[in-house]
Amino acid sequence: GATRFSLDLGLGTHHRDGTYWGMAKTALSVGHGFQIADRNGWIAIDAAVERRFGDADWLWKLDGTIGLSATEKVKTMLSVESYTTNGNFGWAVIPTIGWHVGKDTVLTAGIEYKDTGQQSYGLKLGIWQSFCARFAPSALAEAVIWDSFLL
Repeated sequence: GATRFSLDLGLGTHHRDGTYWGMAKTALSVGHGFQIADRNGWIAIDAAVERRFGDADWLWKLDGTIGLSATEKVKTMLSVESYTTNGNFGWAVIPTIGWHVGKDTVLTAGIEYKDTGQQSYGLKLGIWQSFCARFAPSALAEAVIWDSFLL
């Protein structure tokens, strides 16, 4: 499969201690498609830096994902995410399943195990929307709903 590169620039908000703050993000991604038997797969590596206003330090991230289409309608993925900020390190592992609900739309759901000095589980939900057949799907919306328990 083809190797693709992308540069992402984003502005948004983050929530901390009951207050919403602005944030900016820059990411460089590289992905490569492959095939196993008659199933399409992909692997991607993303490196990003985020500036979350209200926090004193930059957030540096390195993430990897491998995915395989189980059927024409179902995708399976495994992501490993890591970050460092202010000398602290955190990581997460997220097995995810995606369902095609239309020609250009995939809904995703995954269970996230996260270790940031405290261990926790969460539910990660997403919507991927493809804008152009020449480009890989782009994540339009993603939310993490944290469970109230810690390990």
